[in-house]
Amino acid sequence: LAGMMVLGYFVGSLVMDRDLIIAGLPPLTGGIIAATMMQTAAQNAGLELAAVFAIAMYCIQGFIGYPLTALCLQSYGKKLVKGLRDGSIVITEQDRIEMANAGMTAVPTDDGKKKLIPALPAAAAPLTPVMMLLKLGIVAWFASLMGQIQFPLIGSISGAIWALVLGVIFTTIGFLDTNLLNRANSFQITMFALMMYVFDGLKDCTPEMLKQIIGPMIILIIIGVAGMALFSFIIAKILKMSFPLAFANGLTALYGFPCDAIITESTCNGVGQTEDERKYLLSKMFPSMVVGGFITVTITSVFIAGAFAKLL
Repeated sequence: LAGMMVLGYFVGSLVMDRDLIIAGLPPLTGGIIAATMMQTAAQNAGLELAAVFAIAMYCIQGFIGYPLTALCLQSYGKKLVKGLRDGSIVITEQDRIEMANAGMTAVPTDDGKKKLIPALPAAAAPLTPVMMLLKLGIVAWFASLMGQIQFPLIGSISGAIWALVLGVIFTTIGFLDTNLLNRANSFQITMFALMMYVFDGLKDCTPEMLKQIIGPMIILIIIGVAGMALFSFIIAKILKMSFPLAFANGLTALYGFPCDAIITESTCNGVGQTEDERKYLLSKMFPSMVVGGFITVTITSVFIAGAFAKLL
């Protein structure tokens, strides 16, 4: 993401409008939250074209992310499979343990985990979807209040960033339930409502606007992904890891979860011919790809958007 930021901002400034770069880079490094933050910031600044650009960038970034990721994972997977078949890679007992736990898992529960706030007996406080969503709403409201506070030197911090931080804290101490939206059967309807809010920003996009932003979108994506590839190569050398896997980890910024999990599993199933090969590939690629998606889209892009929103 640092490579995407550096090349996107400094090289992009030579051929693009600065406001479009600022509005487009955070959505390019992440997902829906970063896109809505930049859309709102651009609208508040009276930059209608930049607001549309932020949402449009979010809509098309996956078109380059999906095929590039598939190519990277296939390259790395074929290298591992070749090692398994010629004997240069031997599956150890530790590998067997990792192979047994790789891939998509069931919805986690809080059973057996000690929390600062113990769960109340079901008879006293039944854990209904309404109760779960009520607690989530309280934390979200608290995050919005925190986003209005002006701190010395740094000013205000986006409510979306506070929501991320407080969500982790209140889940850790036991006030919020793990994977709450899925357990409350509300994830899909919540995402639907959020997507409607996002695409509402496209209602102001006229054919003339589209002509103005299509070129800058392509330019910013090419420059940003090139910066990501360059820094991924350097980091791969430092950490002594495969460049294709390192680049694929970075590319998760263009789509996030669950697409990263789906692409990885599909690639492993396609490259591996035996069950052992498929599970071994999953154990070596799936964990880093899923963690990569959460680091880029869920966490880092929100902080990047919070910083860039102030530049507008």
